[in-house]
Amino acid sequence: MAEVFLLASGIAIVITTVLANQAWLDRHFLPSFLMSRAWYVGIETTVRLTLAASGLLLVFAVRPLGAWLRRFVPRYGVPFAAAIVLALAASELALQRMHFRPTEWRILDEEPRREPDAVLGWKFIPNRTASATSAGRTITYSFDEFGYRVGHDGAGVDVDRPSILFGGESVMFGDGLTYDESVPR
Repeated sequence: MAEVFLLASGIAIVITTVLANQAWLDRHFLPSFLMSRAWYVGIETTVRLTLAASGLLLVFAVRPLGAWLRRFVPRYGVPFAAAIVLALAASELALQRMHFRPTEWRILDEEPRREPDAVLGWKFIPNRTASATSAGRTITYSFDEFGYRVGHDGAGVDVDRPSILFGGESVMFGDGLTYDESVPR
């Protein structure tokens, strides 16, 4: 029975790596804008190849692994299963008590600085201009009285004019870009 389970697992892993091709990954996983497409496609491909090799190893190593499982399960099966259940329970309890903030990737004292906001979670500190170095360039960030990014100190957003809403995070904000290089500009 153990050999059948290992063989089925190996075949399932190989089939999964074939079906989870790049088109499938592009439909089901959002790309990372912190690295180039070539990098994350390379990482995805490496993971797929590793999984395929693992599946093939299971398929071709069924007999030796089956013999090992027949010795392992009666001796360690219950403690091993109990350890897995306890680890999952402890992980669940820990994750229920830990509250991650979406802005933890950036230190609060790093420019552009933010402050807590009861409605939005955080907002940029209004009426402020500061500079930061990004990729060897000095970037100036200016914010108006509402905390909106503007072109220079003293500039403001005319809320009476027609507006376009740009949704997004660091890409729409123009993190590491001058105001004139940002998409909303």
